[in-house]
Amino acid sequence: MDNLTLKTHNSQLLIVVIAYLALAGLYSTMVPLGEGPDEPGHAGYAFFLARENWLPVQRFDPGQSDVPGEGHQPPLAYLLASAAVRLLPGEARTPDVIGNPRFVWNGGDQVNALVHGSREYWPWQGSTLAWHLARLVSVGIGAATVALTFFIARHIERGAQSVEGRLEDTPSTIYMPILAAALVAFNPQFLFTMALVTNDALLTALSALLLWLVVRAASGGAKIVNVLAIGVVSGLALITKQSALLLMPVACMGIVRYWKHNSQHGTYKRLLVSLFPCLLVLSIAGWWYVRNRRLYGDLLGLTAFRAEFATQPFEFGSITAWLGALAQLHDSFWARFGWMNLAPPVWVIALFVAVELTALFGYGMLAARQWRTWRIDMTSIVTSNMFVLVLLLVLTLAWIVSFARTAGLVAWQGRFLFPALPAIAVLLARGLAAVGSRQSAVGSRIRTITYCLLLTAYCLVALWLPFGVIRPAYANETVPEQQAQTTLGTPVYARFSDGREKGVELRGWQVAGDATPGGMLEITLTWHALGRASRDWQVFVQLTNGQDQVVASAEAPAKSTTFPMTEWTTGDWVQGRYTLHLPPDLAPGTYTLRVGQFDPQNDSRRNRVYDQKNNVIGNTCTLGTVTIAEK
Repeated sequence: MDNLTLKTHNSQLLIVVIAYLALAGLYSTMVPLGEGPDEPGHAGYAFFLARENWLPVQRFDPGQSDVPGEGHQPPLAYLLASAAVRLLPGEARTPDVIGNPRFVWNGGDQVNALVHGSREYWPWQGSTLAWHLARLVSVGIGAATVALTFFIARHIERGAQSVEGRLEDTPSTIYMPILAAALVAFNPQFLFTMALVTNDALLTALSALLLWLVVRAASGGAKIVNVLAIGVVSGLALITKQSALLLMPVACMGIVRYWKHNSQHGTYKRLLVSLFPCLLVLSIAGWWYVRNRRLYGDLLGLTAFRAEFATQPFEFGSITAWLGALAQLHDSFWARFGWMNLAPPVWVIALFVAVELTALFGYGMLAARQWRTWRIDMTSIVTSNMFVLVLLLVLTLAWIVSFARTAGLVAWQGRFLFPALPAIAVLLARGLAAVGSRQSAVGSRIRTITYCLLLTAYCLVALWLPFGVIRPAYANETVPEQQAQTTLGTPVYARFSDGREKGVELRGWQVAGDATPGGMLEITLTWHALGRASRDWQVFVQLTNGQDQVVASAEAPAKSTTFPMTEWTTGDWVQGRYTLHLPPDLAPGTYTLRVGQFDPQNDSRRNRVYDQKNNVIGNTCTLGTVTIAEK
């Protein structure tokens, strides 16, 4: 590979990494907080470390756990995320998270697992800002995965070029590395996952780094330093996520390659060097598994995990179950958002299936060109880089199947394939690069244009999905503070509280509609939550005459039945609308409009109203007057 090709490759990689960072940053901004598999638990782990400065314990009673659902996880990824949280003061290290009681993982009619309030609008502050900073750690780690995939593909192709004695660059040499990097960088599911607080980001990057070290060992990199690096990376992976155990056979391949390429060192020295990675793994990660054994009774903490996650079991004997599981695994590898409950349009998945089929067609063309000279050499096959890629994919699939025995249907998520994502991308890229790979000047230009169009389309689909699929799925029940302040209407102040809570403030009101007998008035009230409410207070709006008699009234939730007051969080701005039906015989004149709150479980229980000086002024607030005209 000449210097010009290397410079071209490096420029292409820089463009892809920049495009990835822009897209991942966009996803991180547009995906609501907590709306990814297990992200509330992952974020809670990082916040706990930043706040408490010790490792959490997963209790067998999940309600007593320091970090419910995720306390059994190894800590490395959360330590990195907690470093971002520590940039903010202590009060920002406790997220205010409210679960959506109407959310059901499978079959629910609402996609949002959490309730989202005004605090999530820009500009972010407090724990919301800390959460987004922790997400950026995943975004940055994802960039490393993209770059490492590129280097893996380039090393594999350079190794093949050396073995085959090729001096000139082929289409595969030129296009495969950038295709592989792009297949990672513009994978919508990868972008979505990297936009979350998650340990999947670090495990995927460490898997890519390990794969790169093993691939280098086949092309002159089988040195002692490389072997030691394999031990360090393996140890770091094992304190990132327990599924890193599937990477250990791949690490062993790197050690085997050291033995093969360094026979001059002698058996004793090679054996001694081969023991060092094992010692490094034990010293880096061994303490964690000893801790698990002491706390939970097993090395992986599976007992504590099962106490928290009891999902629907997978029917291993059912062909229908297997077809459904594999289809879900495939689709969610490319694009399935939210908590696996937000699917893209069918054409999006069809586009990625077309990429897969084209890659298979490329392998068919490659086989057709080489079948006469191809011979079976099991030693060469087992020691080849392509075998390592396939091995990593097979090991990852095997781990998913074993996880399905432990966790049930929840195991069939595409993100669990991400330890093999670099391998999958390189395998697909090699097939794509092989399509029409015969050399010619015209063919080379056509091929370049085709690949550019493919990558552009791939990037545009990834860009469209946050706007076309993800964000529209999450309704905004609150409004930003600036919008609330500019749409108050007539300013007013009243704080509604039962005395034990901070309650909510009424800050403004507007009236619209037909102010004539028999007409309808729409009253808009702007509320500001000062804290969490213990009950779902309902609102009553009354129109009274000069004798303080109620001539028209309306009763409704403060916002809506899907956003009761118990789900409001501190700082929320909420605009509720209430309709008054005016009697047809209502006499024209000036009437008083007033508002209050009551407990729907006890109609006679009303919330107290306080003024700005914190004095109780009764159980209703007078808004102003409304003039009823003649019809």
